[in-house]
Amino acid sequence: MKNEIQSVDAAQMTTEKAGAAVSQTEATAKVKVGAKKTTLQLEKKAKLAEDKLNPPPEVGRISIMLESHKPRELTRCEICRLLCGHENKGVAVLVLAIGAAAFFTFSRYKNPFSRDGIWIFFVLGMLACLLTVSFMVRVCIVIQRKKAVGENAAHDENQKAEKSTSKIAVMFRPVIAMYNDCTDVNGKYYLTKMYASEAVEHIQQVYSLTTIYLCSMPVGGSSIVSSVLTIELLTNIWVTFHFESQESRDRLILMDIFTDIFCLAFPLLYSHSLGTLIPFESMRAIIVYPMLSLLSKLNDIWEDYFAMDLQRVEKRHRKNTETFKKRGSRKRKSVLNLAHNRDVMEMQLDHFPKWLRYAFTILNISFILFFVSLILVHLTTQPSTDTCNNIFTKEVWGGCQVEVPFCQDLYVAKCDCAMLKITNYTKIKLPESFGKLKSLGKIGIYTGQLEELPDLIGDNHERLMVLHATENKLKLLPDSIGKLRNLIELSVFNNRIQSLPETLGNLRVFYAFNNQLQVLPDSVRTLQSLQYLSVFNNNLVSLPDTIGQLRNLEYLWVFNNQLKSLPDSVGNLQKLLLFFAWNNTLRTLPKTVGNMKSLSQVDLRHNDLTYLPSTAGKWSNVEYLYLAGNPLCRNSNIPTVLKKAQGLCEQQCSEGCPSDLLGRYGCDDDDHTYHIIVSDLNYPTEIQPKPNSGCNTEVCEYDKGECLHQ
Repeated sequence: MKNEIQSVDAAQMTTEKAGAAVSQTEATAKVKVGAKKTTLQLEKKAKLAEDKLNPPPEVGRISIMLESHKPRELTRCEICRLLCGHENKGVAVLVLAIGAAAFFTFSRYKNPFSRDGIWIFFVLGMLACLLTVSFMVRVCIVIQRKKAVGENAAHDENQKAEKSTSKIAVMFRPVIAMYNDCTDVNGKYYLTKMYASEAVEHIQQVYSLTTIYLCSMPVGGSSIVSSVLTIELLTNIWVTFHFESQESRDRLILMDIFTDIFCLAFPLLYSHSLGTLIPFESMRAIIVYPMLSLLSKLNDIWEDYFAMDLQRVEKRHRKNTETFKKRGSRKRKSVLNLAHNRDVMEMQLDHFPKWLRYAFTILNISFILFFVSLILVHLTTQPSTDTCNNIFTKEVWGGCQVEVPFCQDLYVAKCDCAMLKITNYTKIKLPESFGKLKSLGKIGIYTGQLEELPDLIGDNHERLMVLHATENKLKLLPDSIGKLRNLIELSVFNNRIQSLPETLGNLRVFYAFNNQLQVLPDSVRTLQSLQYLSVFNNNLVSLPDTIGQLRNLEYLWVFNNQLKSLPDSVGNLQKLLLFFAWNNTLRTLPKTVGNMKSLSQVDLRHNDLTYLPSTAGKWSNVEYLYLAGNPLCRNSNIPTVLKKAQGLCEQQCSEGCPSDLLGRYGCDDDDHTYHIIVSDLNYPTEIQPKPNSGCNTEVCEYDKGECLHQ
């Protein structure tokens, strides 16, 4: 019985052990299954995370997946967008605008290459064009590259360039390297150079303001210039101690550029709108250096933009995988944060120590104090109208068009004027105080009783450039008028002048018609810059032999005189375009007239010419040739070459109305100068065309209706 019980217990224990083993096996299997599920879940999550980081390409989305590890070469359009950003376009526009302004100034002068110093504006225009072309060529070269601008490619190109470099270039290479290292836009001393250049510019602006602008425009205009300069100086001082990157430096350069353009263009345009004139020598002094400085600054900032844009191109090339989500960002902030650019800025700041910054700051503060003091004094202390009327009489001071009270003294206001226009003057002479108007650049005295000009006009009015004294009763001109070295235009027509002084300055325009002149002085040869000479309706019996020395003369009016012959030297007037000598007593022309090959209009009507010299056949440019009223028209003794010209022996509707003037250029009266004197030279409307004279006659239909509108 006992043995049976033991057997049963043993069996139960065996069964329990077997059950435990099975349970342990099942638990182990469950653990393995759970671990496998956990692993699969982790792998699935990792894959989802990876898919989120690297999403597959979508349809319609502008993105490029680079499958290879080789850098993708940018297309030419992409490179062009990177190199031709808005900043570069803006700089290009400014450079071209400066060049256009220089060429415009150059073109405003007749025969510019024959005038001392005017060629500099042509050179400035060419420099602007060359600067633009050089950057266009650089951009085109980069765009045309077919290989990436990687380091190896650049190294290979440098080696090829070294092999093809000339010996002359090798000689200058150390100089160029020194310039790039020291004063180039990324050179270590560039900031010092920039601030020194600004200091020189401010000195030049002070000179222009005090010697020219204060004498050519009212106080309001000069105060605007001073205010702009003050704001620019304050900004300059703040930036001096807050340089953050190359971008902040370039912004300072741009601000200086716009300030320079304003301070250069505004005073000139404002003075021109008022009608005041600036002597050419002064204009050259205030324009040339600022233009050179502007071109230099624009070149510097263009160089920096171009270098940063090249870095952007190279950065694009170096990326093994790149996605273009946009059409190419034009922002350079990521490039500015490159180690190389940060090092450049730190290097420039290291070589621009604090003591030097403080020195330039003190200098700028002194400029600010000067400009602010000018503004305060000029706006608060100006002479009253009553005070000036008491000094010069109301009739004279009332004609002041542009008051310049601080031209003679920066801080003491005086009654002074830059442009004077008086009509219907009732006195025979000007007041003795007239000599105190030292700043006069233009005097106009029209239709009055004036019989004489001040004897010391040449001593007291050194700035005078234009003198008009017309429709008065002048009998002579003072000898001191020859001392007016800036005088370029003298109009004294419709007076009673019988003789001229020995010297007349450096005139370019001289109108003395409708007077009582009998001779022109031999000293006329001194007028080497003269372009317009009008002495018709006088009593001239001859022209001086020295007239041939007027090498720049283009227009000569001598009709309605008593000329019997012309001097042989007249043939030296090779630039003469127009020659009007009708209604004289000319019998022959000198053979030398054949040398006047530039002639386009010749009027010799109503003389005693029986023939034209054969040398006149050289007038190949003549379009209008008037010969009616001469004996030669009876036998048509005219060179064959000239028979194609208009006019010839055809009778005109009026003696003083050549057909080329009929219905053109406004109303042409008997003087034949109404459209030139009044319209072109902006004379006052008080001067009207003479009735029943010239083209202003019924038979000429009142100049084809032109005179009916006057």
